[in-house]
Amino acid sequence: GNSVASVLNDPKVYDKKVLKDKIKLFSISMGFMACAACRENFPPKIIHAHDYHTVPAMINLKFKLEEYCGETFATVFHIHLLSKIKVSKSFLKESGLPLLKEHYVIYGRKPIKYSLLDIWKKSRGLLEKIGAYEADMVITVSKSYLKDKSERECVLGVLGWRFASKSAYIYNGTDWDYKDILN
Repeated sequence: GNSVASVLNDPKVYDKKVLKDKIKLFSISMGFMACAACRENFPPKIIHAHDYHTVPAMINLKFKLEEYCGETFATVFHIHLLSKIKVSKSFLKESGLPLLKEHYVIYGRKPIKYSLLDIWKKSRGLLEKIGAYEADMVITVSKSYLKDKSERECVLGVLGWRFASKSAYIYNGTDWDYKDILN
């Protein structure tokens, strides 16, 4: 990969040449944040992650907070835009994630015990689907984007309808014209 300095100093936030390295670094840093939060007795109440690039960090933070604080924390995965990015097992491992750690996730209204490797296989490496398995709640930006059955590209159409029981939407956009605001 790239050096830490070159990755973090890249002015293009989503540059494809360094984005995967940024995702890995962010995930690993969340492990250190979890340690500090528990040591200072100031853990978060909820872990709220946005879009595919935060999925490894959400998982690492969840696992490390449980390890260091001895309790579980609620997780919310907020999908603004489906990107359908797939990752390898080695990518998850390089993000600081323990592939063989068994833990419970909610799938189809019931808790099921899986390892992260199991989830990766079931998701075929699709980061957003991994995030849907790992999160307690999946949120998106509108009802139609979440579950418009006429659209195969809606969130549940892509991730799977068994996530519907833990999915919701919060309207998170506007419909306006820039010129109208200026007048």
